[in-house]
Amino acid sequence: METQCHIKVNGTMTNESETYRHPFRALLTGYGFFGGWDYAHFPASGVPELSLRGDKPFTLFVTLCFKNIQGGTILEQKDMFQLGIMDGLIYVIGPDWCGIKFPESTLGRFTPQCWYRLGLVYDGNLLTVYLDGVKKDTFRCKPASKRTAKAELVIGEKLDAYFKDFRIFGRALSDEQMQQLASDEEIRPENSIAWFDFARTGRKDQSPNRVKLTTKAFCRIVIVKPVRQFRFNINRKYDNVEEMICEQFNTPKPISFTGCIGSKPDDDTHTQLTGIVSLGTPNPVVCGLEGEIVTVWESIDIAQNDDM
Repeated sequence: METQCHIKVNGTMTNESETYRHPFRALLTGYGFFGGWDYAHFPASGVPELSLRGDKPFTLFVTLCFKNIQGGTILEQKDMFQLGIMDGLIYVIGPDWCGIKFPESTLGRFTPQCWYRLGLVYDGNLLTVYLDGVKKDTFRCKPASKRTAKAELVIGEKLDAYFKDFRIFGRALSDEQMQQLASDEEIRPENSIAWFDFARTGRKDQSPNRVKLTTKAFCRIVIVKPVRQFRFNINRKYDNVEEMICEQFNTPKPISFTGCIGSKPDDDTHTQLTGIVSLGTPNPVVCGLEGEIVTVWESIDIAQNDDM
């Protein structure tokens, strides 16, 4: 008979210099705002200085990590403005005044598993995109749209990604200021019109506007961390071995192993184990053991309230 069990051991590992072979290893760096099919939104009246119809300068800055790059919006105001991703390429749509898909030759094709610091600066005429504080491309836009902007602003709709921060300015920032944003240098929240730092203050806006951010569906703010687990198979011919092991796991007492277990590193995330052990059950069970120590990812929800 073969019984498979999972045991979490020795807490977490948080050394940012370590790399694990995991489909979302970028999250070793810390916190995130979970999008998926859920989203967050705030009213346009919360940022009266902002206009996304091409008649006023503005700057957007966001740090995010994609879980997939097939499609979704980073920021959208219905029928007025959309910043999003499609098949790994970033695009901007402003009905009547701009329509841009930034080419791979200048901005590059985005991939999952990596953190990006993406910036967008509009000076009333030119729209410039920045990546990690570096200017990548500039486009000349048409005259401003005559549409009226009243719809709410939506972050992360139909976008499977994590957000670390999201910042909006009611003016065009300079190249130097964009570099400062990307390197966490001195640009104060007081100088913005919306400043969300999900890693430090959850959904609380730190700008003078104190924008009320609302999350929808299962959208949540989380910290994601790697955890080491011991996964193993116990081989035993007796029919009651599974019952004995399950009984042991249902008690608050820790399970102890005695015997000889050899290990062999397999890769960055796995350590293979094999040997003969005696389980510390009330009636000791001697059995063969084959298993591995692996790194898995867990997320912990951060309370979402306005007092954070």
